[in-house]
Amino acid sequence: MLLEADLLTLSCLDSIVVESAVDGGPVFRRLSEEKYKSEKTKDGNEFIVESRHGVVAADDGRCSKVGVVILRKGGHAVDAAVATTLCLGVVNPMSSGIGGGGFMIVRSLSTSQTEAFDSRETTPLAASQDMYAKNLTAKSIGALSISVPGEIAGLHEAWLKHGRLAWSKLFEPAIRLAKDGFLIAPYLANAIKVSEQKIMADPGLREVFAPKGKLLQAGDTCYNIELTHTLMAVANHGPQAFYNWSFGEKIVKDVRDAGGILTMEDMRNYRVEVMDAMAVDAMGYTILGMPPPSSATLGLSQDNRLAGVIGGSGGLSISPAVIQVFLNQFIIGMEPLAAVEHPRVYHQLIPNVVLYENWTIINGDHIELLEENKSFLRERGHELKGQANRAICQLVVQTLQTPIKKGRKIINGDHHEVFHGMLTAE
Repeated sequence: MLLEADLLTLSCLDSIVVESAVDGGPVFRRLSEEKYKSEKTKDGNEFIVESRHGVVAADDGRCSKVGVVILRKGGHAVDAAVATTLCLGVVNPMSSGIGGGGFMIVRSLSTSQTEAFDSRETTPLAASQDMYAKNLTAKSIGALSISVPGEIAGLHEAWLKHGRLAWSKLFEPAIRLAKDGFLIAPYLANAIKVSEQKIMADPGLREVFAPKGKLLQAGDTCYNIELTHTLMAVANHGPQAFYNWSFGEKIVKDVRDAGGILTMEDMRNYRVEVMDAMAVDAMGYTILGMPPPSSATLGLSQDNRLAGVIGGSGGLSISPAVIQVFLNQFIIGMEPLAAVEHPRVYHQLIPNVVLYENWTIINGDHIELLEENKSFLRERGHELKGQANRAICQLVVQTLQTPIKKGRKIINGDHHEVFHGMLTAE
């Protein structure tokens, strides 16, 4: 998810970019989430950054840095969005990638228009109502679960409307990481471990994540040469290299050889939907977001000025995670870092169990729901189960030129009125 303030608000996938229209060019400090690649930022904390000109927050700090560099070069927030998203597809492939799709929200302060770019995957033309009747797991596992990918088309559509830098330049960081190798972060290492059976059964995945017959671990170097070739082709020739040329044909062949129904007609006919973003007034804010089926990426404004943006990754857990971060920051009044790190709970109709976070993050801090809160839930008949993190959230907050008072409670009773447009990213 990416965002630009004063010029544009933009949300996409798993990262946030904020750029302010300030004379003299943007000055940035880096937001990083990896100990081995971290820099100290606000108050010596490597997880949070402040700037009056622009910030980037992504699932992986290396991709945050990629977005910052693009903005420093004079790129638009959409340029940074493209580069950051492509980077995440290399270093966080379980959450993002060119084989999938995405959403993007773009808001222009000068026109107050908010666009929503829907580039989620679409169903192949050969799909039928009963295609999963004999095998329900095929809905999520295997070739029949593969739809028409939309990420490349969506990024390109947004870039055509708003981009400033050359399309090919936005691919260079991701290509470099895929070709020269990148260090496996703990988050990816855990995903690899959980997916061991799938990886070892698939020659392509095995080549990347278990190149010597053994799963890569945190701190190992990972190379993705096939992805490098694809990214280079799309960088040099645009989306047609992915949807129309030999790369598209290879994707279709691989899917069909595995039992899928994807065709070249599906690939060629893919179109990005551009529409008005959904806007809802609540609790003193205008909440901007994607229409369904998006998983609750939220942009918040007040009096037509950006107040904050929240998003994340984690599948079905995104919506409850984003909502709880919103409540923590904008209603309860927590500081940004506390709003994101505060233990969250996840509850769905099936299974009828309340999952609560119980895990140790990469800096060694342990996050777990307080015993008094667990007791409160048990007394009301809930069955509890502790789990590691279910969703990773990013948050950007802007302290506005006039203080926000309406609809907000502050924990210590002090409104901390700030009259500067400072951007804080976590």
